Amino acid sequence: MLLEEISEAEAELKKARSEGDLNKINQALKKRTLAKSKLQITRAEISIAQNKEKSKMLEYDRDFKISHPLLDKKEIEKIRNKYDISINKLHKNNQGIESTINEIKNTTTLSQNEEMLLEEISEAEAELKKARSEGDLNKINQALKKRTLAKSKLQITRAEISIAQNKEKSKMLEYDRDLQLSYPSLSLEERRKIHGNYSISVNQLNSEYNNLKNKIRNSINDRKLKQKKIEYDTALNQLNKAMDLGNPEDINAARKLLETINTAFETTKKEIEQIENSQKSEQIKFQKESLTEKINDLNKKIAESKKASIEKNRNVFIKSGQVFSNEYAEVFNGPSPKEKEALLKKIKRGSSKNVNVMSNNLLILNGEKLIVIPLKDIIGQTDENLNSIITAAFDPKETLTEIRDSINKELKSKVSNDNNEKSEKNENNLNTTDGEITNDEIKVSEFKSTVKNNIKNVVKAEKEKAEAEKAADKAAKDLAIAKKELEDLKSKLNKEAYEKALKALEDARKILSEKNDILLAATTKASKEAAEYASAKANVASKKAIKDNALNNLSLAEASADAKEIAKNISQQTLDDISGRTAFNNALNAGATIAAAGAAADNAIISAAANAGISNDIITAGLNAQGAAFNQALTDGKSAQQAFNAKMDGGATIPAFEAYKTNAKNDLNVKTSALNAALDEVDTKEAILNSADNDLDVAEVAENLQSIENTNATNAKNNANNEFNSAKENKSKAEQDVIEKKKLCSTECE
Repeated sequence: MLLEEISEAEAELKKARSEGDLNKINQALKKRTLAKSKLQITRAEISIAQNKEKSKMLEYDRDFKISHPLLDKKEIEKIRNKYDISINKLHKNNQGIESTINEIKNTTTLSQNEEMLLEEISEAEAELKKARSEGDLNKINQALKKRTLAKSKLQITRAEISIAQNKEKSKMLEYDRDLQLSYPSLSLEERRKIHGNYSISVNQLNSEYNNLKNKIRNSINDRKLKQKKIEYDTALNQLNKAMDLGNPEDINAARKLLETINTAFETTKKEIEQIENSQKSEQIKFQKESLTEKINDLNKKIAESKKASIEKNRNVFIKSGQVFSNEYAEVFNGPSPKEKEALLKKIKRGSSKNVNVMSNNLLILNGEKLIVIPLKDIIGQTDENLNSIITAAFDPKETLTEIRDSINKELKSKVSNDNNEKSEKNENNLNTTDGEITNDEIKVSEFKSTVKNNIKNVVKAEKEKAEAEKAADKAAKDLAIAKKELEDLKSKLNKEAYEKALKALEDARKILSEKNDILLAATTKASKEAAEYASAKANVASKKAIKDNALNNLSLAEASADAKEIAKNISQQTLDDISGRTAFNNALNAGATIAAAGAAADNAIISAAANAGISNDIITAGLNAQGAAFNQALTDGKSAQQAFNAKMDGGATIPAFEAYKTNAKNDLNVKTSALNAALDEVDTKEAILNSADNDLDVAEVAENLQSIENTNATNAKNNANNEFNSAKENKSKAEQDVIEKKKLCSTECE
């Protein structure tokens, strides 16, 4: 049905163009454009309906699958997410189609106007060509004005079509962004990238929008300049004619009119120059803001990259007791091999003890090797736990008690009765040693290492009594030394642990203070951004009210211009009636001969002149002059219309006769001036509306940006609050740790 309407409209348009009737052409163009838009909208609505049906089918299929009783919550959620993504795609697709429908509706009227303006331009070109062939300067100027106005309106209409398309593109970008963000598996970085791409595209559209707005302003300004130039040329022509006639009053009047028009022309030039400078300033400002935004984005990316790098480095931890060696470029559980070798040499030379602290580790000589125990495993431990740690570090095959009993048995069997006293002494020494380790419960790793090594050597080698006695004496001596050294070491380590706990508490307090400052700043900023967001929303409402008022004023100005155009056409028709043009054309259209048409025109002229009080003699003289010019034009082979124009020019040679048209001409001039003034008012109101519309768009962009800032500030405040609470908790833990470390430190930490 719609295709038939389009075909019918095409046929009507073809017929109207063959007839040259502009009204019929415009009606046919409107009908064709409307039918095409209806067809596009119908097809789009069909697509929307199909998508809705697909969405329903997906929902049914999803509900059927998740109703299976054997599915767990995780599987149900997975199925639901899969179908929701497809349903969201269809929903976003429908939003895009609806946006297309809106674009079609918005641009249909504009497209109709565009086609009609093209027809007006063609008609104006034809009138201009005809006026130039006739040499009538007034007609030439009128045709130029008409063509300039039509071209300007065409440029504005096309720019408005582009603006409407631009707005729909912006909506499509928003739909596309929301669709991409609807995927639940997106990471934070991917979401930021989507937002970044959306911002870049929106900025490009804003730039295009500003260019289109400037194009509309430039078109209006160019039209004003051309119209003022045409008015100036017309006034100059009138002055030249007055000077040719030599009438001083006409010359002065024409000169004043020319000066007035010239002043208005120069004023318009200056105004347009100011507007162009303002446009350049706005363009430079927009480019500067775009560049600043790009720089800020780059700085933000660099900062995020640095932050990510720092966070990554923070995740690389060295455990307590481990040491990173620059020489070996790796981490060791204790000192590096080179450091161990140097320590062994010092111990052998006697310049170092068998028990040492190095790189947060306790090093104990065990034969030719160094046993490494991290200090974190020792600090704060009870003596019983220390004994277990040392035993686990050496991993002996027998306990100290078993080793002691075995040694006693061997010694008793090997030593003679003469040496019982010494043997008992050795046994007592050993008993004393074991008792001291068990009862005092101190950290005797050095002594264990030495005792274990020596006792194992005695048992395995089954050495003589002298060697066993020597080992027992050495063990007793080493025990006393180790006992004192470990007591000193334990006290020192507990004090260091207490001091470190105090330092950690101080750091925790500083961090808590810093987090408190950050929280206060974030809270202040969040309040400020919330207030600015509210202000931005109020500004949008204000700008919208201004735009609505400007639109209403433009409608009133256009209505006034339409009324003045009707009045001007009526005045033109009156002039055509009294000059006989209407009667002449009507007679020709009715099929009368040129002579009969001329007679009809004469009758109309006689009637109008008589009504104006012109004497019969002057009327007769005027008609004779017109008739002579008319007949001469026909003799010269001119067309009927050209002959009629010659007829009018012939009558104009008799001013007394031509006076009967003076009132009609003056009225036409007044109506034409009023129409031009009304059109200028329309242009002014249109410019005001464009400015208000632009201000509203800027305010809406500012509101959106402020909304983002407000959200970011709120999130920053929440993050700061979480970090403050975490720092507060860490401070409490640090205080408790100080209390515990102080208990272990006893009097040394007072």
